[in-house]
Amino acid sequence: MARMYPERLPRLLTDDPMRAAEARVYSRLGDSLDDAFTVMHGVPYLVEGEDGHRHDGEVDFVVGHADLGLLVLEVKGGGIAHDGVAGRWKTGPGTSTTCCAG
Repeated sequence: MARMYPERLPRLLTDDPMRAAEARVYSRLGDSLDDAFTVMHGVPYLVEGEDGHRHDGEVDFVVGHADLGLLVLEVKGGGIAHDGVAGRWKTGPGTSTTCCAG
């Protein structure tokens, strides 16, 4: 089993139906990967944007392995669509919630 951080997801997350996909991915990663892998959930980050201001966020999962490197995962539980004209990804019920620049 992978080394998981946190060792268990907080009840606030596991009881939230809007975050059920994250809970499923957490369980699947922990059960599927061996102890050579480290899985971190809810990793905060801070970046400087093009506007010169700092922006914070959170990555759903970072999976690390000494020989294979790092994998960063953002989990989406609903539909996902891409607007090629606007260059934007959308997610959510009816894929109406804009999530990120493409």
